[in-house]
Amino acid sequence: MNSSGGGDITFSSVKRDPLPKGSVNETEYYTDRLGWINNETKLISGLKHFYNETGVQPYLYLTDTINGSHFPTEQDLEAFATDLYDELFTDEAHLL
Repeated sequence: MNSSGGGDITFSSVKRDPLPKGSVNETEYYTDRLGWINNETKLISGLKHFYNETGVQPYLYLTDTINGSHFPTEQDLEAFATDLYDELFTDEAHLL
């Protein structure tokens, strides 16, 4: 079911190949600074499924502040995400 409540999901007709094996330096799959994750097994299973299908390792980062602000600007978010990516990953094969 998609987030709009309907049951129909439009699948892509474009054939895509996963990134080559070895593209990802596999890391943890999430950071939960809010304590929201209550089923780690299910979350990681879904994230690993995405990784296996695409060769791109997703990473979920949950926080309620960016550099101490609850209301960051778009520029603050972009800078935070760029810095965090560089801090967490040593490749260009992750999705943050």
